[in-house]
Amino acid sequence: MGKDHIGAALTASKILSSLADVAKDSEEIDLSNDLHKHSVEFEQLAVGVVSDCYRRDKAMTHKLLVREIMTWGQTTLLAIADSAGQMDFMEHSACQTKLNVVWKGRMALYTSTWKIILTMVIPWFLLSVKFKTKRHPAAISDNTVGPAGDVEAERLSDGNEHFSPSKSRKQQQIEKPLYKVSISRGSHGNGRKLKKSTIDLGLAVWYFYMAPVTKFSYNLLSYTVYLALMSYFLLTDLRPVSEPDSPSVLEFIAWGWTGTLLLEEMRQVFARREKAFWFKVLSWFDDSWNKFDLLIYTCFGVSVACRLLLVGAEFRYARMAYSVTLLLQYMRSVQMFYANKDLGPKIIMIRRMLNDLMFFLVILIVFMVSFGIAMQMLNYPNEPVTFKTVQSVLGKPYWHIYGELFLDESAPEVTDYCSGSASTVAPPGGDSCEHDNMFMSPVFTALYMMLTNVLLLNLLIAMFSYTFQVVQDNSEKVWRFYRYSLISEFVDRPALAPPLIILTHLYRILKYCLTGGAEYDTSFKKKMSAVDNDRLSAFEKSGMENYLMQTSQLRTELIDHKVATTTERLQIVLDELEEIKEITESTSVTSEPVLEQDGIVHTGDSDFLKSKMEILELKLHHQGEQLTEVVHLLKNLTECKDVQRSKSVISKVSKK
Repeated sequence: MGKDHIGAALTASKILSSLADVAKDSEEIDLSNDLHKHSVEFEQLAVGVVSDCYRRDKAMTHKLLVREIMTWGQTTLLAIADSAGQMDFMEHSACQTKLNVVWKGRMALYTSTWKIILTMVIPWFLLSVKFKTKRHPAAISDNTVGPAGDVEAERLSDGNEHFSPSKSRKQQQIEKPLYKVSISRGSHGNGRKLKKSTIDLGLAVWYFYMAPVTKFSYNLLSYTVYLALMSYFLLTDLRPVSEPDSPSVLEFIAWGWTGTLLLEEMRQVFARREKAFWFKVLSWFDDSWNKFDLLIYTCFGVSVACRLLLVGAEFRYARMAYSVTLLLQYMRSVQMFYANKDLGPKIIMIRRMLNDLMFFLVILIVFMVSFGIAMQMLNYPNEPVTFKTVQSVLGKPYWHIYGELFLDESAPEVTDYCSGSASTVAPPGGDSCEHDNMFMSPVFTALYMMLTNVLLLNLLIAMFSYTFQVVQDNSEKVWRFYRYSLISEFVDRPALAPPLIILTHLYRILKYCLTGGAEYDTSFKKKMSAVDNDRLSAFEKSGMENYLMQTSQLRTELIDHKVATTTERLQIVLDELEEIKEITESTSVTSEPVLEQDGIVHTGDSDFLKSKMEILELKLHHQGEQLTEVVHLLKNLTECKDVQRSKSVISKVSKK
């Protein structure tokens, strides 16, 4: 029956969902609905198999979610679900518990956020943090503490523990202790060995600072300092290059800091699993936050160029460019709120409401331009087109929405192009302001206010309310889905935050040159040996067979219920036939037959019996059709069971 059943179901769901979108764009509504229905069915199949696997063995299921699947392009189940937007699968407890484990790293899952923050500020609080390891800490020497030795030890220990027999695994999960941090250096120095319930300080430091939650916290703190630095020098020390001590030291630091952030984005591009560089860029560009980053760095480059090239009165354009860049940088920080269970859904609501706002602005611009031009031509006829004219055409209708009506400008104004009186001779090149026609301006203003403030704004509020309700009803599911992208970003991110991240970049470049870019495992992508991969495949296949067997049993129970119901109905019909037979026999004896049915006395028994027989014939015909359907279903089930039995026999014979 093949391999990688969950991956195949998720991939099929992704393909069908894409085809459904294509059909919808082509206005093939029925085809799109059918494809979407089948896409949901395949996703539910994957969810069902994962549920069965997770119920039997949680550790094996976690391993199944992150193993590298060669069949589908060296990806993982979580990566497929993330790329396809399969929220039902990502919402499953198996996926979310795996995300929790990865998020906290080797720290105990109940470690509070405040304890992590205190440890970041005061490192001595690390002694209060407990860790969980898959290999006894005393078996790891001090020389193996570090990236290479520790990862190798984890890899070896993972295989030995996760693929032990099921009973022993469960016992290990129950009896597995949490390790406290010990300041002693093992068997070095004082000759004492570490206790079985303690972990070496160096290993604890490595585990703590390599945890994604710690990386996230340090990057959040670093970005906050960066925004404060940018804001300070833009407010107090932004001067043209013609002046002395310009650019300032703070501005040079801000440039370097931004350069390290840009290098991290470039590292993320090259770290993509695609082979060709162009496809790496396209994959990186699929993320909306990466598009926003590209816009920020483009604006920053334009700002620096204007700052170095413009002097004098033109330097204000450099300030404008810097102000836009700083605004975008502040808005970029909202992605950090995805880590919070309460704020994360609100950010998702804002993102979706912005899409509604874009469609609303298209309609609003039509009203603004039409009414703006109409009112401008009435108030200032034949005025030459300048920037002030465009500003008046678009600006005044926009501010009308917020209640600024400019009533003092509704009356005609005496200008070089308008004399202000109908009796006054118009100046050269202009027309006089006809007071008889000025009643149109207030009418247009009232009509515009009614359409925008009453109709369009309430339409926008209704759109926002609908979007809010849709996200609110599925807030947990939506937050859990987007949580994966945040955690996966910080899993591979260096432990050092900008600007010190440049040191990690130099180390990785040197390592790339020495090792030739050899791939390495991460918490979300594990390469398995052939033996481990076969065991996971067997575990997945058994989960798939159990799930299909359970669904088949449910269908059988439904068929049995239908058969029982049909049997009861047939028995009722047979009882009514017996009653009619007795009545018929009695009518042949008596001269004045009287039939009492349901408390009603009937005469003319022949007509009544005929109608009764016709009704019974219809009932029998209907019951016969239902019995035929039941027989067909039973035959199909029998054939399926025979096929499964024959396959199992063939597989057993082939193994022997």
